[in-house]
Amino acid sequence: MAFGLVVASVVILLLLWLVWKRRPSEALCLQAIKQLVPMFQASSLRRMEDVYIQFILQRFQPQSYQKISKPKSKVYLESSELLLPTLNGQAYYLLKPQLSGQTYTAEDLQWVEIVLYVAREVEASKQQRWLGVKEERQRIRRDLHDELTQDLIALMRSVDGDGQVQLANGAMNSLKNILSALSDEEMLLQDLLTTAQAQMRERMSLHDINLEWYEKNISSEDVVTAKVVSNVLKILKEAGCNVTKHSDTDNVKVVVNQFGHRLEVRIENEVIEKRFTEVSNQLGMKNIEARVNELHGEMNATEESGVFILSFSFPLEEGEAVGV
Repeated sequence: MAFGLVVASVVILLLLWLVWKRRPSEALCLQAIKQLVPMFQASSLRRMEDVYIQFILQRFQPQSYQKISKPKSKVYLESSELLLPTLNGQAYYLLKPQLSGQTYTAEDLQWVEIVLYVAREVEASKQQRWLGVKEERQRIRRDLHDELTQDLIALMRSVDGDGQVQLANGAMNSLKNILSALSDEEMLLQDLLTTAQAQMRERMSLHDINLEWYEKNISSEDVVTAKVVSNVLKILKEAGCNVTKHSDTDNVKVVVNQFGHRLEVRIENEVIEKRFTEVSNQLGMKNIEARVNELHGEMNATEESGVFILSFSFPLEEGEAVGV
């Protein structure tokens, strides 16, 4: 429904703009919308600029292009070169024709103007939606904090026994993870892995299970979104619960490996033969798979010689406020 409203709004506004500009190119307009709107809708706010310029480059395939850090709000033809602004108008791209002696035409100029107009309209719509989502998230975050934090603190102070204290601490950590995800806080990948290891080690210690944790090729500069933080912590929590419920082991091995812009996590533990296929374990595995899918990743679960291996990988995207 929301997607259809965006398309309809862009079509109406663009046709009105063309009439006002006295450029009755409805066919060109609708063709651009048909191609562009789905692409822009599928991208995040932060990546719309890349989609915009790549769409332009795909059509013209210029001899060369460069980005110049000078404000420009409109599209221009200058000599044989095409100058088109970034979406925010704070810089512009300069495109040279594909062949020497060739020049861009008025029709090329009009096509780029349409692309720019559509991109900015969809960006404005996505920005408005993002602000609404952010406001609602902050409201839920405040409510959870005000209602649950004090109760959990009181519980932590009143329980007896190390086991109960650790369970109460675990509940507090879970609440912190939820509040962090709702606040759209980004995190260094290295900090996420440090947090994940500490939480999993604490959960395993409750069941006298030793955790072996290995990290390979982890970047010290990569930043991950709140969505990645939330999902990875919850995946590892669910995986840890499955180990304690369905395994016959006193040792768990976790290997985290970064391959460029992709992260792979592998969890290994001994199990009672075929135990991981039991119905009681399927809901947890489905929840893990759903969270991996939310990260546009892949999951695999196998048993080899009495060892259960759960692995998942997903692309690391640039940190951003929210994926809309």
